[in-house]
Amino acid sequence: MRLFIFESHPVQYHAPVYRELHRLCQAAGGGGIRVFYATDISVRGHFDSGFGSTVAWDEPLLNGYPATVLSAENGIPLNGFNSLTGKGIVSLLKRERPDAVMLTGLAHRFDWAVYWTALRLRIRWSDPGQVQRSRAELTRFLDEAKADGRLEDWYEANHGNRGEQYRGEADFYGSEVWELTANDWMSGSELALAIVRLEAEDALTRPRDLHWKRRVHLFSNQLWLPEIALCLEQARGYLRMTDEADDPRVVEIMAAIEKFLEA
Repeated sequence: MRLFIFESHPVQYHAPVYRELHRLCQAAGGGGIRVFYATDISVRGHFDSGFGSTVAWDEPLLNGYPATVLSAENGIPLNGFNSLTGKGIVSLLKRERPDAVMLTGLAHRFDWAVYWTALRLRIRWSDPGQVQRSRAELTRFLDEAKADGRLEDWYEANHGNRGEQYRGEADFYGSEVWELTANDWMSGSELALAIVRLEAEDALTRPRDLHWKRRVHLFSNQLWLPEIALCLEQARGYLRMTDEADDPRVVEIMAAIEKFLEA
């Protein structure tokens, strides 16, 4: 398993743990860890209010394990939520696709960028020993976003059932294609968000319904399936679920669809 660990900065009592984890992975001959830091200010030196002086650890905090400093600084590092940004997080996780992500805190924008990106990419994440605290912080963050109008609504759910946790749909789609299916959903979500955003900015070259039509058409061709019949079956199913299913005009349309499909 490839585990990516994200920290705000190198910490003197974490580095030895990462060295040992790296050694154990090497000895086992499989998997491995990589540690990513938003800033290396603790190595370069900075004023620590707790110590009341400038501090720079003289230990080799970046040696003995795979460590990368992302330089995601905004102003004075470790000085507030926005002092560490999510710069480069999305492209990094999309490119590398680790098996799991571990966070050691949720104090900066950097941490939340990792958190949200891992969720969107369906990467497993862990904040060891702080599960309840992390859930409480996430709840507070989303509640505040809803309260100030940045978010219309939110709730944890599984297929619309509030309070349930989503655990995937391998049983429904088949475990042999579930991972590919989930990845396709994620890429489709990214495309849909881009289309909506560009349309709002009056920068979308072709209308959104064209993108829907092309996606359906191309996938039907790839599977060598009868596109017209399948689209009509979908339309019939949705019409049956509407409040207008008994409307004479809708009944007539469904009858015509039935006739076509039976031909």
